[in-house]
Amino acid sequence: MVFSFQSNIKPIPRYLEEQATLFLPGFYQPDIGNFWGLDKSMNMTSSIADLPLGLEEIKAFSKDYIGEVARFNGNAQDIPTVDVEFGELGGIKTAIYINAATWTKFELEKQKLAQANQTYMPSLDIVSEKMAAMGEFHNRNEHAVVLYGFDGDGGIYNLSGVSALDIADDVYNDTFTPKQLYNLIVNQIYEFKSDNFLKNMSRIELLIPTPLMRKMAEPINDNYDSVTVYQKLTDASQGFYVGTINDAFENEGEHLNTKINKGTDPYPVNRDRIIMKVKGTAQPTTNSILGNNNAKNEPIVRHYFPRIVEQTFTPDGGLTYKKFSYSATSKSYAMRPQRIKYLDINNASK
Repeated sequence: MVFSFQSNIKPIPRYLEEQATLFLPGFYQPDIGNFWGLDKSMNMTSSIADLPLGLEEIKAFSKDYIGEVARFNGNAQDIPTVDVEFGELGGIKTAIYINAATWTKFELEKQKLAQANQTYMPSLDIVSEKMAAMGEFHNRNEHAVVLYGFDGDGGIYNLSGVSALDIADDVYNDTFTPKQLYNLIVNQIYEFKSDNFLKNMSRIELLIPTPLMRKMAEPINDNYDSVTVYQKLTDASQGFYVGTINDAFENEGEHLNTKINKGTDPYPVNRDRIIMKVKGTAQPTTNSILGNNNAKNEPIVRHYFPRIVEQTFTPDGGLTYKKFSYSATSKSYAMRPQRIKYLDINNASK
């Protein structure tokens, strides 16, 4: 009698695919970009960890001195008096953000079995990976709040009270020369310097669209040994200059169109945004929201409550595990909006 498998058995190759496959240890994640909104050296924002959890809004105050002196000639005349005038910035909204991770007893048992068998395929530590995922999404959210705020305003691209100048020149066009680009930016630096009574222009910083950085790398004259636009704008010996120039793809209109509005309409895709800003010179000496020195800090400020991860609990009595994490943040706000300026440039030829 000839041997054969019964009907419910399927013949397979002598060497299984798994037996002839090398599995690399570990996992590779897709690129998700740089959360530079969390990097204080790049995000143009002072983030202060002093926000009480549950606070609904923050009040900010301003003061100004009024009065004058008069020349005195020895006769008692009307003597001018001085006073202090107070102002209040409208409430700055805050929000709490929360997420959770859950897993079951059976997932843990499967994980234990896979690790005990020492299979060639990498295995996950379920709990640590889910904790990492919670942190990842909090970081993504905080990055977005720093850049775009929430509920329609806040964030470095979307600050209330900041003037936005629309520039019709297509700066990416080949006919728009590097020298014209330099002159355009220098004119804006000059006006910005005057408006903010700046002596040291090294306190001015620019955040520009990434494609514009390529244009700035071009020599300012036809002689290719000449200085580039970027070098001329960042070298104090060259005349009008700025302290730093950084670039980000988030400054491009195609991206901002999905994130913020310009007026009542979505930000136009045919414009890219340059941010010009005065850098602060002093750090707060107190953690109080109303600390005396906070106003000397960066023009853009945000308060936040650092993320807390709660203890694991079992809502169904033992088979399911759950863990919450939460944080809070205010919107970004500008106490001195004149220290920030948006330049919206035509990008038709980009």
